[in-house]
Amino acid sequence: MANPQLAGNVSFSTIAEMQKFVEKYPEMNKLKDNVSKHVNILHALSGLVDRHCLMEVSEIEQQLACVQDHRTAHKQVMQMLSDDKVRDVDKLRLALLYALRYQKESEEKGTLPQIERALPSRPLEGSFLSSSGGDEHALPRPHEFPEVLLSVCGTQQRTPQSDLFNRGVNAVLSKGLKGFSSSESNAYMLHEPLLARILKLVDKAKLPEDKYPFRPCSSYKSAVDAFRTLKRGPSELIVFIVGGATYAECRVVDMFNERNKQMRVVLGATSLLSTASFLESVAARADAKKNGGAAA
Repeated sequence: MANPQLAGNVSFSTIAEMQKFVEKYPEMNKLKDNVSKHVNILHALSGLVDRHCLMEVSEIEQQLACVQDHRTAHKQVMQMLSDDKVRDVDKLRLALLYALRYQKESEEKGTLPQIERALPSRPLEGSFLSSSGGDEHALPRPHEFPEVLLSVCGTQQRTPQSDLFNRGVNAVLSKGLKGFSSSESNAYMLHEPLLARILKLVDKAKLPEDKYPFRPCSSYKSAVDAFRTLKRGPSELIVFIVGGATYAECRVVDMFNERNKQMRVVLGATSLLSTASFLESVAARADAKKNGGAAA
């Protein structure tokens, strides 16, 4: 008689069930191998996250973007910059977020030079910038990058409607995570890209013309007036971002389309940005600006 207990906790009440199990066993082994591969990948990723303090870095990035608290932000960034487990590129990203968010405060209190001195002086590994002639040269070193970034993306270069950090009446002032509602309680998903707010305004036909002008024509003007009368946006909207879109902006469009059945948004861009491509773009524009030319 065959043993009614096979493969651990699997039991059989009839010969037919046993035969069916035997016939499918090779496929079950294949599925087991696939599961094992996924578990190994997750284990490796978890090791990287722990080894380089990526969860802590991500949480501070979110708070830099969403929470108005200069003293705490400066302290947290300095702690990360002194931690040998944090990668150079992550240290640089924290410093750049701090420089953008607290440009005025850092100028008044002289804190940005302190952060620049704490950044690594060695170049980022594997980072280079391709010139128009095809030559390659290294990016600015991390401790030089905050000033480079502010020369291209600082407050003087940003338009008033580009409220990247929502520092107006809706800003969270010194409340930390306690100032957010339960829907915003995920410490790693606090930041909402500017695109999300723009889409909400378009959907309600409330996008201000003085901040977002359009090329006037009779048919378009009539359509805009009709949308405002109906208090709803168009059925289709194409958003194209010159300079590149981020993964977070792609997520915003995907979630908007999933929740909104009356308007479909298509997102296009000159590129899909990563940290490396963004740094290269900023360095290229800074070079062009220094040389008196236009960025490519």
